[in-house]
This record gives sequence, C-alpha cells and structure tokens, in this order.
Amino acid sequence: MKPRPVERLFIVSPDQFVDFTTVLDGKLTAHYELYNISSGRMGFRIQSNASENYRVVPSSGFIESGARLVVTTTVRSGGNVDSRHCFRIHGLDVCDSELDLTIDEFWKYHPKIMKESYTLKVRAPEFRESRLRERLLTQVAAIRQTNSTLRKRIETLELNNNYLVGLTDVSEHHGHASRIIVHFAYSMLAILLTLFAWDLSMAIIFSDEYETILLEKGQKHLETAANFIEALREERNLTQENFVIK
Repeated sequence: MKPRPVERLFIVSPDQFVDFTTVLDGKLTAHYELYNISSGRMGFRIQSNASENYRVVPSSGFIESGARLVVTTTVRSGGNVDSRHCFRIHGLDVCDSELDLTIDEFWKYHPKIMKESYTLKVRAPEFRESRLRERLLTQVAAIRQTNSTLRKRIETLELNNNYLVGLTDVSEHHGHASRIIVHFAYSMLAILLTLFAWDLSMAIIFSDEYETILLEKGQKHLETAANFIEALREERNLTQENFVIK
C-alpha cells in the first residue's frame, strides 16, 4: 500500500480545553472549531472517555479543503463535568478512490488508521461566589416584582368577581319577576287574540257587513293588548329586552 504523504490535516480551536461556558436549553454547552488546512478532503471522528456524559454534534464527518466546522458538545441530562474527562479528535485524509464512501464506510475501511489526533481536556465552569451572589440577588428581585404584579392582578380579579356575583344575584331576582310579568302579559294577549279569532270566524259564517264590524272589534282587541303590555312595562320599569320568554 502506497504510504500517505506527510501533511498537516487540521487545526482545532481552541486547542487545549473544552470549556462549558454557555447554557443552551438549560444545559451546559461548549463549542470548538475544526479547520481543514490540507489540500484535500478529510474525515474526522470524535471519541471521549466519558461518552455517556456528553452529546457531540457532529461526532464524525467529512471536511473539505479550507473549510471550517463547528462542533457542539452538550452535557447530557444527569451528566456531570469532570476535569478527568477528555475528547480525542482523529483525522484522516480521504483518497480519490474513497470519495464516494459514507463516513461510516470510511471509518470501517480505516478502523485504526489515524494520521492526526488532538486531545482536548474538559474544563469545568468556574463560579465565583460574588458573581453567583449577584446573579441570585437579581433573580430574587425579579421574582419579587413578578409576585407583586401577580398579587395586584389577583386583587383586581377578586373585586371584579365580587361585583359580578352581586350583579348576577340582582339580575336573577329581577329576571324572575320580569318573567312572571311577561308570562302574564302574553296570557292576556292570547285571550284577546282568541276572542278576535272567534269573532272573525263568526263574521265569515254570517255576512260581509258583520265581518267589517268584527274586524274593527278585532283591531280594538289588538290595541287593548298592546296598551296592556305598555302599561306593564312602564309600571315595572322594564325594557323591551325583558319581554323575551326563555
């Protein structure tokens, strides 16, 4: 097998530590960059001595000549950051005959061949007491302000609720009385209309002259009913909306 030419493949930046200085979606996160400085395509993969603690994206792949790739490492839920942990980044240049291979096929074909490797040590985040105290005090102040605002909203809602309860009681009492009155008014109206219908039927049986007389009488029945309802409305101080049978 023809030996591969000696050439630097890539640069890692930063090149010593994986610093978890960022919080993403509530999880400690670190970023570093891989830079292919070779003249051709390269394959890489990343391994760790504590892989159960971290999620690395991407953990393997190809980088074209002159291209850069950002790797994101996140602490898994329940995982811990320990200075004894480290990441090993392996790189290998891709031959022309391997350009059509997937990354899994590439590393399966070269299971133990590494042209270049970097080791990055994990560095736990540092929390200074004064800075942590200042952050906590800020959060406490924000929580107190939020609680004060919520308390005022609750008091406003309680006042509105008491008002609505009182209004509902009055409305129910008034509405009950109104419905009794309305039912009575409609009953009287039904009686008057029944009399009008009876007179009209008698007019049809007898003569046209009698029909004319009874039509006038029926009109008076209707006017009487309307006047009766209007008198009830004025006496009980009811609006037209109250005259709805529910």
